[in-house]
Amino acid sequence: MVHMGKQFLIGILLVLVCRGAGADASSSISSNIYVERLESGAVRFTDQPQRPDAEVWQTEMTQVTDITMPVRKSAEQHALDARAVEILSPHEDEAIRSNRGQLNIRVKLDAPQPADSEYTFLLNDEFAATNREGALLLDNVDRGTHSLQVRLMDAEGEVLAQSDAVRFHMLRYAIPSR
Repeated sequence: MVHMGKQFLIGILLVLVCRGAGADASSSISSNIYVERLESGAVRFTDQPQRPDAEVWQTEMTQVTDITMPVRKSAEQHALDARAVEILSPHEDEAIRSNRGQLNIRVKLDAPQPADSEYTFLLNDEFAATNREGALLLDNVDRGTHSLQVRLMDAEGEVLAQSDAVRFHMLRYAIPSR
């Protein structure tokens, strides 16, 4: 059955291509299309029957001269559209106590990471670091409230995915001045 469907489409396309040169898109083709059933069980569509038992399939159809196919994204582009970067650590509004100002960042990507891509880490909307792993240890982060965002970038610098900004609070021991 599937094989017959392919033959049908090929037959229709051949008829349209053979008959379509120079005609208006709204004009009709008035030649017959015949169906021939072969001894092997195969079905053949033709405009020039070779068997006396060929049946007339269709006598008139609208000619199509210009077909515009929709632009389809590749599977990789769909995968990139679906990607989301999520910051696992630190959590939103988390207080981090580290006298050395160390910030342990962990991120998760919801799909396989594309080749030649890397994470770009932004601390307070400024570049902090970049790497291919989904983890990073930043040293000497100042005391106070900060925002963190992570972007997945391709080799050309295009943003493939971006996390929401996470706000956290770095708590460091401060030596009082005398």
